[in-house]
Amino acid sequence: MDEKTNDQVQAVHQDVEGLKDQLTKILELLTTGRGKSIVRTSSQVEMDLTQVLEDMPAYPSGFTPQRSSSPRMVDRTYPTSFPTSNPNTTTQQEAHVSDPISTPITESGADMYESINATQLCLISDVVIPPKFKTPNFEKYNGTTCPKSHLVMYCRKMSDYAHDDKLLIHCFQDSLVGPASRWYMQLDGSQVHRWKDLADSFLKQYKYNIDMTPDRLDL
Repeated sequence: MDEKTNDQVQAVHQDVEGLKDQLTKILELLTTGRGKSIVRTSSQVEMDLTQVLEDMPAYPSGFTPQRSSSPRMVDRTYPTSFPTSNPNTTTQQEAHVSDPISTPITESGADMYESINATQLCLISDVVIPPKFKTPNFEKYNGTTCPKSHLVMYCRKMSDYAHDDKLLIHCFQDSLVGPASRWYMQLDGSQVHRWKDLADSFLKQYKYNIDMTPDRLDL
């Protein structure tokens, strides 16, 4: 430490000692009761002390603080808080997924389901199934053989119910498979009222197979 720095330190030390003396005198006045003529309220004394400290220079005259040559540290601390979701919202979403049955149906959805009427989906309605009726074991038609032969086979299997048009129409789907079954599902119920309507439509659909080589039923 050079001589100039020593002088500056000594000056600071003297200022501090002077401040101590001033504080000591003020305390004596407050504790001993002397100097009643200058006694003031505690708030005023505090204001005077504050003013004394503010008037004191940060450094003694002629003292220049030395700046550190070390680089300034930059605070790179990043916030650790992250947005959180509302637990109530998560619970409601889980309940919505886990319990689809409780999902309310909107007005448009209700209209959609109301339009799917069972009587409209059936090819023919009000079919009466006899109490002891058992569906015969039909030979399945897939659209590659003679449709006339298939009708003959079907009617013979259903001979006990030959006069029940609704039952004949209803059970005919059980004798079809593959493309023929899909054809039956696409039929318009408004065009089929009797067994003859269904038989004629069936023959028209597969008429290209009528002139095929006779199968075992034709023989």
